[in-house]
Amino acid sequence: MAGLTRVDYEDVSPFADLLPHNLLLDPEGGVLLLSTPRWDKPSLALGCAWTLIPRNIEVCEESVCLTLARMHESLLRSLPVGAALQAGMTILPATTAPDWEQLRQAFDAAPVVQAQQAAIHRGLPHQDGPHWSRLREVRTWLTLRLPVEPLDPAIPALLRALLALPTRSGSQLAARLTAHLTTTLTRLEGLRTGIDATLRAAGHTLTRLPGCALGTLLAQALAPLDASAPVILPDVPLAEQVLRTSAERLPSGWAFGEESAQLTAQVLSLHRAPPRTYPGLLCAPRAPQGTEPLALWDAWAGPLSLVVNVAVVDQAQEKARLRQKRTLAFLQRVNPLGDTSPEHAALRACLKSLRGLCKMGI
Repeated sequence: MAGLTRVDYEDVSPFADLLPHNLLLDPEGGVLLLSTPRWDKPSLALGCAWTLIPRNIEVCEESVCLTLARMHESLLRSLPVGAALQAGMTILPATTAPDWEQLRQAFDAAPVVQAQQAAIHRGLPHQDGPHWSRLREVRTWLTLRLPVEPLDPAIPALLRALLALPTRSGSQLAARLTAHLTTTLTRLEGLRTGIDATLRAAGHTLTRLPGCALGTLLAQALAPLDASAPVILPDVPLAEQVLRTSAERLPSGWAFGEESAQLTAQVLSLHRAPPRTYPGLLCAPRAPQGTEPLALWDAWAGPLSLVVNVAVVDQAQEKARLRQKRTLAFLQRVNPLGDTSPEHAALRACLKSLRGLCKMGI
C-alpha cells in the first residue's frame, strides 16, 4: 500500500481496513488494540468502552446541572495529551417499553392497559404542541483511546507479520504484544478508574464492556436496526467481525445490506460551534428559560447517532498550526482579480479569536 494515494486507499480497501479496531489484548477486561494506518505513518493505541445510563437532569435544578457540567469539565481537563474521549448516543425508533410493561404485567387484561400497549407497539405516535414525535430507544456509550508512546518501531512491523500468519491465534499475539505495552496498559487502567469514579460521582450509571460486548457495540453501531446479537470471537481482530452485511461506497457515504433492505449511512460533521450551549443540549428535552430544546431525536426519522469526540492535543504544536493557518489565510485574503475574499478574511478573524482563547487557557 506504500505507493497508493489517500484516494486510492479509500477506493480499493475493504471496509474492515478503514476500522482501527484490532486485537483484544484483554478480552475479559475489554482492552482493545487500535491501529490506524495514517497513510504510511502507522500509530497504535489502546482503547476501552463503557455503556452509560445518564443521570436524569430533567428533575434537577439549574444549579445542579451546572455543577454536573463542571465535573465533566474537570474530567476532560485531567486527560493526558494524546488521549481521546468519545461520547455517543444512538437514537432508534422503538415499539416496546420494557420497564413500563413489566410494571403492568398483573393488569394485562385491563382494557386501558391493552389500549396503551397497542399504542406502544405502534411506536406511540403523539403530538406535543406543533411537534410530532414517537417512542424512541436511546443507547449511550463512552470510549477512551490512549496512544502507545513512545512507540517501538518494531511493534507495527511485528503486528503485521503476526497477523499475516495463516495459523495466527489472537490470544498468542496478544500475549506477545502485551509485554511491549505494559506502561500504556498501566496508564490506561489509571484513566479508566478515574473516569469511573468521576462519572459515578456525577450520578451516571456506567458498565465496563468486556471484549465481546465491545464487539457487539461496534456491530450494532454499523447495523442499528439489526436486533440479533453477533458472535464475537476474541481471537480474531474486531474489524474483521463487526460488519455483518455487505458495504458499498456511495458518493454521499455508505450503503449497508442488500438492495431490498439497504440502509444508507452518512456522516455529518459540525464545522462551527453553536453560539450558546447548556447542560443537556444533546440528550435532554430541557432548555434554559426563554429558549427551545434542540431535540435532535425528533429531527430524524431513522437511526441517528450523535457522537462527540474530545482529543487532547499538544498546545505548543496546536498554536503553531493555528499561526500557520492564520498566515495562509492572510496571504490568500486577496484573490487573483484583486478583490478581497470574504471567506479567507472571516477565517483569519476566527483563527485570531481562537488564538486569543488559547492564550487565556480556554
